[in-house]
Amino acid sequence: MLRPCLRWLFQVLILLLCGSALGCSRCSGDSEEVLAQLEAKQGRVERDFAAKPNAFEPAPLKATFRVGDAARTDAGARATLSLSDGSELSLDPSSLIRFLERPPGENAQRLDIEMGQATLNIGPKALSLQTNVGQAQIAAKSRVRLRATDAGVRFDVDIGSAQFQTGRGPVNVAAGGLLELAKNGTPTASASASVAPSASASAAPSAPSDLPALPDVGGEGELAVLVEGAGASSRSAAGKPFVSLPPGSSSLAPGSVVRLKGATNMTVRRGQESARLEGPGDFVIGGPDSLVRASSGGVSVSQSAGRVTIKVPGGSIVVDANSEATLRVGRTGTGVSVTKGTAIIESSTGSRTITPGEQVSLDAQGRVKVTRGRGPEVADLVIAAGDSVVVHDPKPPTAIGISISSKCAGAGIVEIVARTPVSSYGERTVNVLVSPGSSKYRVRCSDGSEQQGAVVSEGTLSVLRDSGTRQLARTPPATQVDTDGRSYTVLYQSLMPKLTVRWPHAPASAGYRLRVSSPGGKTQLVTSGAPTHTFPPGALSEGMHQLMFEADSGAKSKATALSISFDNAAPTASLTSPAEGGFAAGAQVHVSGIALPGWTVSAGGIELAQDEQHRFSGTAAAPTGQRALVIRFAHPQRGVHQYLRRSAGGS
Repeated sequence: MLRPCLRWLFQVLILLLCGSALGCSRCSGDSEEVLAQLEAKQGRVERDFAAKPNAFEPAPLKATFRVGDAARTDAGARATLSLSDGSELSLDPSSLIRFLERPPGENAQRLDIEMGQATLNIGPKALSLQTNVGQAQIAAKSRVRLRATDAGVRFDVDIGSAQFQTGRGPVNVAAGGLLELAKNGTPTASASASVAPSASASAAPSAPSDLPALPDVGGEGELAVLVEGAGASSRSAAGKPFVSLPPGSSSLAPGSVVRLKGATNMTVRRGQESARLEGPGDFVIGGPDSLVRASSGGVSVSQSAGRVTIKVPGGSIVVDANSEATLRVGRTGTGVSVTKGTAIIESSTGSRTITPGEQVSLDAQGRVKVTRGRGPEVADLVIAAGDSVVVHDPKPPTAIGISISSKCAGAGIVEIVARTPVSSYGERTVNVLVSPGSSKYRVRCSDGSEQQGAVVSEGTLSVLRDSGTRQLARTPPATQVDTDGRSYTVLYQSLMPKLTVRWPHAPASAGYRLRVSSPGGKTQLVTSGAPTHTFPPGALSEGMHQLMFEADSGAKSKATALSISFDNAAPTASLTSPAEGGFAAGAQVHVSGIALPGWTVSAGGIELAQDEQHRFSGTAAAPTGQRALVIRFAHPQRGVHQYLRRSAGGS
């Protein structure tokens, strides 16, 4: 029997030989525990292995991570990983996280965030988390954000609660609070945090307060402030030097100039007004017409019992009491978003009320631009998230509702990917206004969904300016193709084309052969007494064909590519009834027209029968919850085309 030390050495030698022989980071029979698995990604996501740290390579979906492995996201990329204890870890863009040996226990993890930010959604059981700055006990179903800072790691508890073991003893952090720890485990900033009770006290975490703990102000009009981080300074008047502000609570005089560096933040309170300043940035606090005047940096309002006015270049943002809003002042202007309640932008161009989910920007000239709105109040038609449709609209743009209920537990965002991107926010159904043309759209979940921020569905929206009254073609089109080495594309609408293939300037010959290579490996050879041949309609199927003439003398024409495709922008029907605006919402409407062969027709969810000439007729109820009656045409290969007829007053 081998002694323990010899047994250990023997196992190490086996692992080394295995790695050398296979040229990989792991042996195929390695039973080392899987700590995480990549479940979803957007953009470029990479990983490395413990045996080759920092040798990053693309990470495929379902990639597994073990001790010492790392996951990394590029700028603009995101990743979602499932952890072995049932929790979920989401990586923000430009982030890097490394998995270390898991501590003993069923619900325990150890990982280091080396760059960027990650979000932990804890599973049904509490999690013991070990990081490079200390240990935390996180309550079940909590959500905690981890952000790498120059000094260490910052923890934001969005949902639930956590207890951290720090260099100064246990610290409880409730929902809405934060704790920043240096690499030696010493707290450097906190909000809504409290010293944990002793062993003899109750083990229940302290209840969160409505606002961070701030001191009672001493002088009349003074502002209570709470500094998070080591990069805060202030001065009481212009011309005076800046004085460093230590982390923690203090008070400042009205009109003080505040400068925040790096990741330093400051909470400011005056009476019922409260706001959080986010560095880097420069601010003036406690002015006569505002709580904050921001020339750069970020400001968030989430726990204010009073209305808060924030002055920025170009105007001001007024956040109503008990509302939640964030803004950031940059070089090109100020971006503003609201997640709860309302806010009002006031500028020289007027005022605008912002509601939850909306995002706007305000430039220094007072001009307001909506970057994310709620879209039209009423949709012309509604489709399921992930569907791709072609819409024939007599009067575009078209208000299209995207039903996201099957994809998102809460609210969501629909992004139109176009030269001028548009995004709309909403619950259950998100309405977007779509201009003529073809656009891709993406659905992202928000408001606490398990897949928050990730693309959960996508599709294509094609809007055609088409009244649907054009007559359908009765005869097939005729097209001529020369075997001159070029590539030809032939689009057809209702009927397959008649094709004439020629060999221009062909040498004299007693006979010619036309060789046609078609999709599926099919090849046909057509003989002719002349260097030309005409295919009747439908003789050449859809797809890519290769054409080449051969003469009896052995001469050959140039190989020519021919693509035959259905024109997806072509009319699929001709509607004779109803007329645009010719009926009332909720009324019974007569629907009639002619469809192309192979298409099924329905209106109001009822399929309309067709006769031998593909004429259809029937009655449908005009909807009351949307502006248009939709006549739906479906084809097993062509997809779905929706023809719109708006009710009276709905255009």
